[in-house]
Amino acid sequence: INRPLTEHLDFVISNEIFFNVNRVSWIITQTLDQNRAYAGLEQRLSTIHYLGAGYMNQYLSTPVRQFNHVLWLNWRIDLER
Repeated sequence: INRPLTEHLDFVISNEIFFNVNRVSWIITQTLDQNRAYAGLEQRLSTIHYLGAGYMNQYLSTPVRQFNHVLWLNWRIDLER
């Protein structure tokens, strides 16, 4: 979800949920594998270039539950414009 804050700056949130549909040896669960939640800001540099930064929390369903805290930096090119 992108919500404009100014003409060139957006607030961005997303959530990705990964399910284990094929039973592979390195994943112990039969359902939820991981969840990634992200919140950040994205600055429009030109009509197709964007620069973003934010925080991602990643939950991994492993024998010892893992929560990873990630500082996320990205450069995005929108080829549909």
